[in-house]
Amino acid sequence: MALGERRRLKGVKAKATQTAEDTFVQDQFRGFKGMIQDGDLDHMEIRQVTKHLSRVYSKGEVDPQGRVHPLRFPHPDFPDL
Repeated sequence: MALGERRRLKGVKAKATQTAEDTFVQDQFRGFKGMIQDGDLDHMEIRQVTKHLSRVYSKGEVDPQGRVHPLRFPHPDFPDL
């Protein structure tokens, strides 16, 4: 989804680079907790991460009107619910 000239995607930073239709590369910074666990507070580790977006909704079935019907799994104690 885009607002004006800005692209907004959940889980993808605004400064990410698009490498394919649903693939983005972005920087990921090591957190403070990770720095403490490694015993290295002198360096900020930055690595490149590739994000692949599937854009498939898997929590239910979407009908032609766009409404979502949740997946229902039968429970052995309550088979009729």
